[in-house]
Amino acid sequence: SPSLTFRCPLPSPVPRRYTNSGFRQFAAAVRASVSLQSLTLAGELALPLLQLKGTGAAVAPRDDASVVSRDRTAPAASKTLDLSSQDLDPLAGILIGALVSQHTSLTELSLHNNGNLGPEGARVIVDRLHAGTLRTLDLNSVVPVLPAGTTPPAQLKKQADRLTSLCTSIGRLTALEKLTLDKNSL
Repeated sequence: SPSLTFRCPLPSPVPRRYTNSGFRQFAAAVRASVSLQSLTLAGELALPLLQLKGTGAAVAPRDDASVVSRDRTAPAASKTLDLSSQDLDPLAGILIGALVSQHTSLTELSLHNNGNLGPEGARVIVDRLHAGTLRTLDLNSVVPVLPAGTTPPAQLKKQADRLTSLCTSIGRLTALEKLTLDKNSL
């Protein structure tokens, strides 16, 4: 069957109105789709939807905007998912979180080197992971460095609260054996 792709270019920076329940409804619709196989939100990353849902075979991350083609009758779901260095942001985190919520056999997830994802985007994804199956989580370089001495106290407090929420979410992953948090502004 042919691959179906949807491009959804978002303005940069993404306005706050895109992070409301409307985008969560969009993510739920993408999750429910049986024919949509890849989605490009912004930039060049075509998200491999079948792999994120756990219904398609492994697909290596791509550096171009080409379509990720998967036969809907792909053999087994991949147990590992590498989304490293893909310039993911909190909005992508909402979509990825909605999709991985269906992936019941995911044992390894790498989100490293996605500094724009931040603690909030990482938390949204971690909250939706199946706590009893994920064994390895790489969150290396996902929390951006805030400039020392020039960051307002309110922004530092907000960052600290988001980090606390992320740590709480990580704490519920009962099967987790390896957690990587290097090179983050903690």
